[in-house]
Amino acid sequence: MLKHLLPLFAVLPATVLAATPTPLLDAVATPSTSSASTTFTSSAQLYQQALLFLNNNELKQAVPLLQQAAEKGSAEAQYQLALLYAGGRGVKQSPQLAGKWLQSSAEQGFAEAQYQLGVMYAEGKGVPEDPSMALQWLKAAAPSLPAAAERLKQLQHMLRTRYTNDFYQSLGAAEQGDKLSMFKLAVMYQEGIGTAPNLKLAREWLIKAAEANVADAQARLGVQYYHGGVVDQNYEQAEYWLTKAAELGEPASMGLLGTMFRDGTGVKANVTTAMQWFILSAYHGNEHALASLDRLIKEGSTPVQQQSAQQAALLWIMAKRGISPPAERPYPKEADSEGLETQIKP
Repeated sequence: MLKHLLPLFAVLPATVLAATPTPLLDAVATPSTSSASTTFTSSAQLYQQALLFLNNNELKQAVPLLQQAAEKGSAEAQYQLALLYAGGRGVKQSPQLAGKWLQSSAEQGFAEAQYQLGVMYAEGKGVPEDPSMALQWLKAAAPSLPAAAERLKQLQHMLRTRYTNDFYQSLGAAEQGDKLSMFKLAVMYQEGIGTAPNLKLAREWLIKAAEANVADAQARLGVQYYHGGVVDQNYEQAEYWLTKAAELGEPASMGLLGTMFRDGTGVKANVTTAMQWFILSAYHGNEHALASLDRLIKEGSTPVQQQSAQQAALLWIMAKRGISPPAERPYPKEADSEGLETQIKP
């Protein structure tokens, strides 16, 4: 349980705790909303139960089950819950919560959610209007859904013609050395906003912006190296640029680093390091990282790993704030893959 992560704070000086914002405590101490009666029920079972009620329009019974299934990671439940929030059926209408659950479902590859999320980003409903994100999700859904493919064509045409002046302004500013314009230009070249798509120029400007220490550019470049896109897939480079962005406080990069260390993707798997990045990402406002952290605590980590991760995350924050750490204490030990105990340091 998350309560295993709390003892570390009890041994810190009061001045350190006073300087530590409470969201960190929230990020590592948010209780699960699942009831005891459904602790051992899978997300698939919960979703099927919810679907029976939903098909009979028994929303009072359906909503709690959908909520539980969604929190357990069911993409279908997350999508259905998003639709209820979007329409205000059985719950108070909330475009923001609709967007949140669509995002969770879309990130798991659920095409209907990807399509609806793309439309929301295109129209700025429930999420900030963002043509780049709209393109990303519509492109993801287009191979499975003809409606998404058609909406994608319409959006691409609109973006190419409507933002021509903006493109040339960004080009001029970027050529004069404006760092944010470099990043903006990279996105416009990649997505075909105000100009024809040009992946070569997108790559060049994105690397320039990242090297100029633009956190969003570093994060985007890290993601591109992770998945492959304007650059070839390269996990070593992905870790490098995601870490650079994370050091500047970019929460999505922290979350993806957590995923890499949890799954051992391109790096040696390390539960403690994964949890550290999930804690920091959640602390900076990433709710998806908090959900990943919760699952690791319940299913994939030991109390020693949990304490070590929290300690490392807290020391990271203190260092960023210029706060001296407390007196040296022995670090907890963790057995590596070969059973050898090593001290874990942040």
